[in-house]
Amino acid sequence: MKKIFLLFLGIIVLTGCATIICGTRQSVDFTSNPSNALIYDNGFQLGRTPLSAKLERKENHAISMKFK
Repeated sequence: MKKIFLLFLGIIVLTGCATIICGTRQSVDFTSNPSNALIYDNGFQLGRTPLSAKLERKENHAISMKFK
C-alpha cells in the first residue's frame, strides 16, 4: 500500500514540475500572406500579422483571422 501511495505522490509531483518548467502560457506565432490580417482569440482582437502571442495552456482557443 505504501508503494502505491508513493507512486501516486511521485506522479503528482512530476506533473507540477512540468508546469513550473514550461509555465502556464505558450508563445504562438501567427503569419499570413498577405500580412496585416487581424487575429482574434475567442472574439477578442490580439493584433495583426505577423504576431507572436502568449496564450494560456489550459484554455480552449478559437482563433480566427480576418483580411481587409
